[in-house]
Amino acid sequence: MKDMVHMITVKRALSPVSGAADNAAQTTEDVDRQGYESATLVIATGALSDADAIFTVELLESDDDATYTAVAAADMISQGTGDPEVNATLQFDDDNEVRTLGYRGDARYLRATITPATNTGAWLIAAVWVLG
Repeated sequence: MKDMVHMITVKRALSPVSGAADNAAQTTEDVDRQGYESATLVIATGALSDADAIFTVELLESDDDATYTAVAAADMISQGTGDPEVNATLQFDDDNEVRTLGYRGDARYLRATITPATNTGAWLIAAVWVLG
């Protein structure tokens, strides 16, 4: 019998957090892709209380878990069309939604940052890495 449970590993990326009413970025835990062929970041929001905030997601890669660089758009996958990082972007009225950002590059380690802009309200967010 085929099932998803035995085909994936889920790791904490960002514990549920209430971001401050400022523009401070949240950085996920690094994930080691060794032994896995795929990686997806799953981001879940709660209440985003600001009236005009934008939350940009940036995916970063590294071969040594020390020096991280931005992932090229060609090495990312999203469920929408166009730029995958743009598809993962959240805004003030995306309460209780989920975004995904997949990776198809060759680097061993990944991390992501979620950075608010024009934010003056609290925001609730959590994320996990899904490895397959």
